[in-house]
Amino acid sequence: MAGFFARRRRHATQAEHADFPLNPDGSVIHASHLALSSLHGPVFGPLDLKLCPGDLCVVYGTTGSGKSALLLALTGRMRGVTGHLRIVGKEAIPDPYAALRYTSVGRVGQYVAPDDRLTISELIAERAYLDGSTPAATEQQAERIEEWLGYRVDRVAQYQELPAIEKTVVCAALGLVVPSAITVVDDADADVPMDDLVPLYAALKKLAQLNGSVIVVSASNATGVPQGTVRVHLPARTVSRLYPVEDSPADISVASEPPEPIEVPDVSDTEVTVTRATTAASAGKHQDGVDREER
Repeated sequence: MAGFFARRRRHATQAEHADFPLNPDGSVIHASHLALSSLHGPVFGPLDLKLCPGDLCVVYGTTGSGKSALLLALTGRMRGVTGHLRIVGKEAIPDPYAALRYTSVGRVGQYVAPDDRLTISELIAERAYLDGSTPAATEQQAERIEEWLGYRVDRVAQYQELPAIEKTVVCAALGLVVPSAITVVDDADADVPMDDLVPLYAALKKLAQLNGSVIVVSASNATGVPQGTVRVHLPARTVSRLYPVEDSPADISVASEPPEPIEVPDVSDTEVTVTRATTAASAGKHQDGVDREER
């Protein structure tokens, strides 16, 4: 990352664990047959999902597949959810308020989104007010996050000035300036160039490991996720009042291979360069050998 992020000379190497409890099985979140339906049919689910300390989870699918609703449900902020959801030992469906204090939302559509005109310093102070913390405590936590990631954020930069990759990382970090067990960020890959996906997910994975928390993000696809990332693919939904939720379970997998770095040609602003993507670096190559743009 570049731009408003400047690399620090040193960064922490040992994770620091926040003071929150775990579920009896050692997980932060344990969902069983979690589902949501509306008058127009199923929204998401059913799915069984267990996320442990330090996990990064990427929920991906097409527009309208229920990604944002699932993110809100996993923080106890969605009504009408069925099944079972345990967050840090709290039963979040019958008693969502018991779990809310352990969760945070970095960005979800219009539900929570940083004000474009506010600076990073102002966003940190706003988060302190909303989460019932003090400016000094949140600033101290922000500095710990910077030290952990190895980057310093320009505090006077407005949110709207940040490149897309840095907006996503800032949203996740804002969700952690008051330490929480789970932080969610919607549309993590929105407007993020393909060659920035690998460093983006690497930064999110590292953020999750700071306090042994869980970070769940939504994306259009799971390209570039680190090895070990939990991937939840939500199928596209058709509008039907007679479509049973149980017939279309979510596909959950764990990334078993490290992401392929995408090489970016080193060119000057005045040079015209034509390149052909190699097989290893072509994230859009399909089995028929034809390159297609994924995003």
